[in-house]
Amino acid sequence: MFNIVCLKYGTKYTAAHVNALYKGVQKNTTIDHRFICFTDDSAGVECETLPIPENETGWWGKLALFKKPLYDITGVILFIDLDMYINNPIDEYLTLGNSNDLYVMRDFRWKTEYSSAVMRFPVDRYSKIWEHYTNIKDIVKDLKVGDQNIINIVYNKDIKSTRSKLIEHLRPAIEQNVDVKFWPDSWQKDVRFYKGTEKSDSKIVVGYGSSNIFDLKWFV
Repeated sequence: MFNIVCLKYGTKYTAAHVNALYKGVQKNTTIDHRFICFTDDSAGVECETLPIPENETGWWGKLALFKKPLYDITGVILFIDLDMYINNPIDEYLTLGNSNDLYVMRDFRWKTEYSSAVMRFPVDRYSKIWEHYTNIKDIVKDLKVGDQNIINIVYNKDIKSTRSKLIEHLRPAIEQNVDVKFWPDSWQKDVRFYKGTEKSDSKIVVGYGSSNIFDLKWFV
């Protein structure tokens, strides 16, 4: 079972962003799947919704998707951030490699680090991420770090970013020998490298935090 999911919390992103992503996925996927938006406010959302697990706030809700069990969800999860534009067919995000592996996007700036913008993982298999976060939550909540920094300190032996280095001393006591996989870099392109009238040949255009990505003129 394939599940394509997103997360909407607070007011930065609206139901319109969810619906745009949902429609983009439906247009560019031929594989049967369940599309779910985890949210604290389902008003206006046109796809299936579920509450954010453990009532997590902000981007920390992504880490809650690694907890087990996760509602009635089984199989494989493909997570896509709401600042993404689905530009070309994305079936390969569901079929690439071994379905038991954790796939992540390479961070555009810190090339050895994981970005959580587009992730695929089997339900229940990588619960260490959630468990470790809950162990250090009270320490990191007031620091300038995010969800992907937690994933990096759990599994990545080659962290470089300032934020990940800030919490490197909080790595799990027992080393986690997990070979996290990167998506092919050509599948994702940073919207900042394109002018308003150009098109990208990537599968996904990454908005990098721009809540208005789908309003850009060339996304028509």
